[in-house]
Amino acid sequence: MSTSGSHYKAVAVGVDGTVTIPGSRVGGFIAATAGSIQFTIRQENVPDVVLPAVPLSAGQEWDIEFFAGTTGRSVLTASGGCSGVLFYS
Repeated sequence: MSTSGSHYKAVAVGVDGTVTIPGSRVGGFIAATAGSIQFTIRQENVPDVVLPAVPLSAGQEWDIEFFAGTTGRSVLTASGGCSGVLFYS
């Protein structure tokens, strides 16, 4: 990850897996296998926000930082054979 000065934890995402984001910030994703990922941001008392799916190639790093909410209920869904590592804080 090219986010200097930031400290992220990592969680593995299995092939076509769904992972609840344990923290409040997403720092990026590295794809082990090709496919796509999609984030659903879930907050209390507001509608879910579903971000458009992002296609990734095997080995591709998606370097993005965004606020994923404070509830710990937001999720990343991998599809089309995608797997990899999600970075969060």
